[in-house]
Amino acid sequence: MAAIASKIHAILVGMDRYEAYSTHFDRAIPDVNAMREFLIKLGVDEKKIQTFEKAELTTKQEIMRKVASLKESANRGDPIIFYYSGFPGTTKVNGRPAGMICPYDVLTHQGGISDTALIQMFDDLAPFCGNNIVSSVITSPKL
Repeated sequence: MAAIASKIHAILVGMDRYEAYSTHFDRAIPDVNAMREFLIKLGVDEKKIQTFEKAELTTKQEIMRKVASLKESANRGDPIIFYYSGFPGTTKVNGRPAGMICPYDVLTHQGGISDTALIQMFDDLAPFCGNNIVSSVITSPKL
């Protein structure tokens, strides 16, 4: 297991509060910290775990940039974990309802990241890393 764990790259997103929204999701940061500790106990290199814990820095653009950065830091066959804890939302993609994760600026700037956009980001990453990508979304009632 240690050999595989040493190859894992993780992006952990904890969204406890949002710009222009007064309700907080108090479990987000503890969820991310628990996942981080679990990965470290498995043997994942701490330098390969990118953690979003400061809400103001967890924008749609920054989350997408971090996922794209794995094209350069991960090798083919390396396992990728994307973990999100925060509020979910809904949107429309090509006229159809879609789920979305909500970054800090979801209500004031570019909206959320739809499930379709997440899949596209992972598809864009796959030629560089392979299809060894896991996504986990832990949510509270929607924003």
